[in-house]
Amino acid sequence: MSQARQAAGLIKTPLGEAEIRTRKLAVRGVRRQLLILTNGEHDRAALVALAGKIGASEEDVDQLLGLGLIAAASDPEPATPPAVGAQVAERDARQEALLRDFSAMRQIALSVSLTATTAITKATPRAENASSSFASRTPKSQ
Repeated sequence: MSQARQAAGLIKTPLGEAEIRTRKLAVRGVRRQLLILTNGEHDRAALVALAGKIGASEEDVDQLLGLGLIAAASDPEPATPPAVGAQVAERDARQEALLRDFSAMRQIALSVSLTATTAITKATPRAENASSSFASRTPKSQ
């Protein structure tokens, strides 16, 4: 790691800001806390020290740097690593497919339920007919 990168304050990149809002990369636990705490006031060494206080490690800081979620304030904006972009796109496509499948299954279930309810309703005598036939079979007390 270069000295300039260590000395500069670390900030969230646009990808890091988006991760805070959307959770698309599923950064969880202490790494998410580190991402939230990264505000430009801490250089890498200070962020590693802060990481130790919250149960994170230097490896967690390096992971956030490697994913392009944080960067030195003086660094040009890092590009989204291709592997991360592909993973996010693949996961989004799977989620959309699952939503379509869920919607289709829900429509089928509603259709089956409606068909069953209609069949039961047709097979069951109406309440008024049932009560009048019951009344005609009951002997009247005098």
